[in-house]
Amino acid sequence: MLIFVTSAYPDAEPIESFLRLAVHGKRHRLTANANEADAILFVENSRYHEDAFFSRLKHNPLVQKHRKRCFMYNEHDRPWCLLPGLYCSMPRRWFDNTRQRATRYIRLLNPVDTSPSDQPDILFSFLGNSQIPLRRQLLRLKNPRAIIEDSSSFNAFFAKEHTNNHARYADVLRRSKFVLCPRGSGTSSIRLFETLRAGRVPIIISDQWVAPDGPNWSNCSLRVRERDITEIAQIAADLEPRWAEMSSAARHVWDDWFSDEVLFDRVGDALAAITKERMIPEYVAQRIPSVPEWDWRLRRGFHHLRSHAFGSHTAQRRSSLVVDAKIAAPHATRSAQAE
Repeated sequence: MLIFVTSAYPDAEPIESFLRLAVHGKRHRLTANANEADAILFVENSRYHEDAFFSRLKHNPLVQKHRKRCFMYNEHDRPWCLLPGLYCSMPRRWFDNTRQRATRYIRLLNPVDTSPSDQPDILFSFLGNSQIPLRRQLLRLKNPRAIIEDSSSFNAFFAKEHTNNHARYADVLRRSKFVLCPRGSGTSSIRLFETLRAGRVPIIISDQWVAPDGPNWSNCSLRVRERDITEIAQIAADLEPRWAEMSSAARHVWDDWFSDEVLFDRVGDALAAITKERMIPEYVAQRIPSVPEWDWRLRRGFHHLRSHAFGSHTAQRRSSLVVDAKIAAPHATRSAQAE
């Protein structure tokens, strides 16, 4: 398959990350000519806050002209199927396998390599932020064979260089047999793929996460329902005798399905499969209302109204305090003179 890679936005990072993967392609290859491409892939991340609903992508000339051949790589935490393609966090409730494939994030924040000589001494670990209630519950877990730390004060997404926080994360990952991989704002987790790369066993805690096709996930990972997180210590202890074989399977899954050396071809395979299997023509699909998109619009609208109302109330309160102060000042002056 010939793939033309582009973006509707000026941020160069997503394109650069993807092109670094493309040099390893064997079954599929890039083309610089969109007209000859079998697939036009828009590689986008989730940082376009000034265009939260991808208006620029919807009206891109390539989408207008070649919609049938246009696809999207989407790592938005609350996605909807704007274009068919690869979605990191599309919830199970909205997932359509004829138009979407689950995938890993193209850029890992803290890739960790391990060697056979590394001997884990920790049963399980979690170093992460407390942004959602599920994670706050995890951070309250106590176990003498575990390391649980709140890293909310550090944001790896915006760290421009390697820090002590990265080193701590890598060290704990190497020392862990099992790594807790809860959902974040979206259903997926970069940590899950970093864990596979390190040959450690992920315990996936995300009821709506859709596993990418291909691997035998039961051999290399464990899924725990969000309501059962208080049982994690016992679950990990019960699985410990299988750790060595699951660890080996995790590293093989990374090498065969998600490593930088194979990911471009896996992307090409996924786009070819969608092209073959989708049942609704794109000129029809684009006119079908998207429930998750309107859910996201309503959430943002409500948040905006609440913020505006709170801001107005705060401004009125400050104005009232200023007026009270101005009224009180002459009063205080007269009282002081009288005394």
